[in-house]
Amino acid sequence: MRPSPTAGQACLEYVAVISLVTAVLVLAAPAVGAPALAGGIARAVRLGVCIVASDYCRAGDAAAERVLPCTLGSRVSGRESEVSLLNFRLGENNQWNVSVASDGSVSIVHTEAGSAALVAGVGIEAGYELDAGAEASAGLRVQTMSGWRFGDRAAAKRFIAGLPASARDPDWQSGALGGQAGAGAGVKGGGFDLASLGAAAKLASGVRAGPGDTLTLFGEVALSHPELRALGSQVAGLGAGRMVLEYTFVGGTATQLALRTVVPGDGGNRVTETLRRLDLRMPGNRFVAQPLLGAGMFRPPTPGYVRDLRRVLDWIDTEGTIERATYAVDDTSKQLGLTLKFGEELGFAHTAVRVGQRLIDATAKVPGSKERSRFDCLDQLR
Repeated sequence: MRPSPTAGQACLEYVAVISLVTAVLVLAAPAVGAPALAGGIARAVRLGVCIVASDYCRAGDAAAERVLPCTLGSRVSGRESEVSLLNFRLGENNQWNVSVASDGSVSIVHTEAGSAALVAGVGIEAGYELDAGAEASAGLRVQTMSGWRFGDRAAAKRFIAGLPASARDPDWQSGALGGQAGAGAGVKGGGFDLASLGAAAKLASGVRAGPGDTLTLFGEVALSHPELRALGSQVAGLGAGRMVLEYTFVGGTATQLALRTVVPGDGGNRVTETLRRLDLRMPGNRFVAQPLLGAGMFRPPTPGYVRDLRRVLDWIDTEGTIERATYAVDDTSKQLGLTLKFGEELGFAHTAVRVGQRLIDATAKVPGSKERSRFDCLDQLR
């Protein structure tokens, strides 16, 4: 028997009627003094759509498939300082990052870094008070990090209130050594930085110990895209990108290979973070990932290395877990630069770092599944 040509039409009409009734209730409920009813109906409809689409709808759905909690928001605060004399530049970085996850936990990370670089540049003086120049730099960078994780906000607040004494026993610690290079141009007036245009690249390798008997080897590449600053504030920029390859052991057994990427967008006002994970306890996964394990992850980026990386990423697309989150970025950092001349030129630059991120979209994909929306996370932001 051939199906009735109106069968699909009846289904569509049913959906249309339900949508119309829902819209009327959502719009009319506030008018009759029931705003909570309107919100409840709207959320119930969104939840229903989520269930029909087989997305992650409730708190336990993602955890059941070993998908990590979302980071709902984070705030980075701290300082960056540089001192330059002749062709030498010394830098110092001290930052705190506080982030809140969808499971209610709070993570706090403290970063300290020091750098030393050689600088070469050219410049001109346009009058007694105005200098313009361009420069390039290359050097070394040492970085240490400590992290704490708390089950709720109250515990995190107690930790912050007890600083610095409370920071004695971190859940994990890491150290990294790498190189950095940069290029820029600027205009100074009366010894102060009036405007600057610059970009930088950083490479690092390191190890992270903890939590517990977890040990992670990692290699990182970070790119600071060109940004234009005037009087210490950003006028235009493309944001910063980052790629981290991680090789994790638990109790001496290799358990996971992960690739984290951070890609800026919308002129630096958005950023998309993607975490690709491969379970190395499965023999097939370990066989495919073998060229990137151990010393292989620290190979230079030759064509052969790129091919091996591409092969592993293609495998993760079907056999691994992919978690993606997009954030709105609010960067209110301020920078002050000063140049003094006492026979030789002495330069000083200080940046007060203030960067916030707020989750606006999140998805996850596990082996054998399509990419699914993280309604369990996004619903907490409404």
